[in-house]
Formats: sequence, C-alpha cells, structure tokens
Amino acid sequence: MRTDTDHLKPQQRRLLERGVEIIRQQFAEAIKGKAWERQKQGRILKIILYGSMARGKAVLDLSSGYRSDFDLLIVVSHPALAEDHWWYGAEDGLNLEESLGPTRYPYNIVVHDIADVNDQLRRGRPFFVDINRDGIIVYEFDTKELAKPGNLSAEEIREEARGHFEQWFERSLGFSKTARYHVSENMPNFAAFDLHQAVECAYHCLLLTLTLYSPQLHKIDKLRAMAEGLDPRLISAWPRKTRNARRPFDRIRRAYVEARYSKHYRITKEVLAEATVSVEILQGIVNVVCEEWLEQR
Repeated sequence: MRTDTDHLKPQQRRLLERGVEIIRQQFAEAIKGKAWERQKQGRILKIILYGSMARGKAVLDLSSGYRSDFDLLIVVSHPALAEDHWWYGAEDGLNLEESLGPTRYPYNIVVHDIADVNDQLRRGRPFFVDINRDGIIVYEFDTKELAKPGNLSAEEIREEARGHFEQWFERSLGFSKTARYHVSENMPNFAAFDLHQAVECAYHCLLLTLTLYSPQLHKIDKLRAMAEGLDPRLISAWPRKTRNARRPFDRIRRAYVEARYSKHYRITKEVLAEATVSVEILQGIVNVVCEEWLEQR
C-alpha cells in the first residue's frame, strides 16, 4: 500500500497528521490503567486514509458548506478494541479539531481488528478491497502487509447488493410511513425518531448496496459522510450552509436518543416538515443511485 501524501495540500497534510496524533494519544489514554487481559498487546497496528482524500478528490465548498472527510480505517490488534467505548475520547478530540474553523475537514473513523480486515480482504469484500488498492498508510506499528484480496464474481456482488437494497430501502420507507402517522397524531418526538430511523436505513441501504459494507452504528452524521463520499448527489438532500439550514438534520440526528429519553427534546412543526422533505429527497436519490449501480453490474 502507498505511504505518500504528496498529493495533499500542506494544510491537509497538517490536519491529517494532527488527526492521527489525536487518535493515538486518546487511544493510549483510553487503554491506560485498564484491567484488560490483553492490555500489553493492545495496539493500533495501522491507520489508513481512504476515500476522496486518498484519491486526491477532496472537496471544500464554502458556498454550500460541504467538506470532504478524512476517512480513516483504524486497524487494531484485538477484536475487543474495535468496540465503541475505546474511541469516545478520540472522536471528541477529532470533533473539537474540526470545529476550530470553517476550512477544517471533518474526521470519520471506522475501527476493525486485523484478523477481521484480513478475512474481509480474503473474501473479496469491495469496501476493504478498495481501501487496500487506493488507501494510504499514515501510521504503522506493524509493517506486515495485509492479506491478498480475493475475488467475488460480479454475479455474487450484484445478488448480495440487490438483497441489501430491497431490504434496507423498504425499511427506510416504512419508517417514513410511521413518521407521517405520528405527525397526524401530534406526536412530533416520535415522528423525529422515525425520521432518524428512515435516514439511518437509507444510508445503510446505499453503503451496503454499493460496497457490501456499512458500519454497525446509529450515528447518521457518520453514515452521511461515508455515503456522500461515494456519490456527491446525496449532498443536496441536507442543506448545511447556515446554522438554520443545518437545524433539521441536527434535530433528527439528536432524536435517536433524546426524542425517546429526554424530556427536554423539542422539535417544531416547521423543522419537522423541513426534515421530512429532506428525507424524501434523500430516499429518492438513494433509489436512483442504487438502481443505477445495480443496472451497471
């Protein structure tokens, strides 16, 4: 795999290096002092930049507010280290770094253990094969190469992708239907939660259809970043230039937890209506992108 980042602008290289530094520091802090049987062997083995930054196609569009991500695959030494709680500090630090200015780029991390990454490669899973082909190693403790990628036939990929598309797109539409019912019953918090689920399913649908991979998480901001990196047409579903424009997505993002458990969560009819329109636009784009992909395979 490549190790050079010469194609990045100086500012991008500095921000990338800063992100890697934050990840390593926060992981070291998270694991320090833990009574974990494999603590001494618990390591970050590799950090790999992939996606638009790795391909030299990063976008920073101040007119729309859209910014490409630093997509980073973190490869760890043990499956337990891929669990979310080890990475809360790193995500907080990366979010703070992103917030320091409008010309900063967000960071998006996915974590897998080395055995899983190698297994996915041997099985020819497209997400990991693409990273192995186009990714750039930006930190490496273990210099051992990853497994040689295997091959899935085009028919196998298309059949699995079609199954994912039919399953997850139907789920997304189902949650939208439930949201409309809750709106009619004047239950906006329930409707907001339903819209969150509709968005989550739509992004899982696209990611699984196009790459046969989607991380097991409910954070729609992370899923959005990954999906928009695959097809920029998705960007138009959620305006983000101003704070007011970003409000519908933000309220829906927070609804997964707060709409169910916090008595302080509120969403106005106007914001709920705007979010509903954006979800419908998103679903329409996802449908087009997935059908196009399936027809071309």
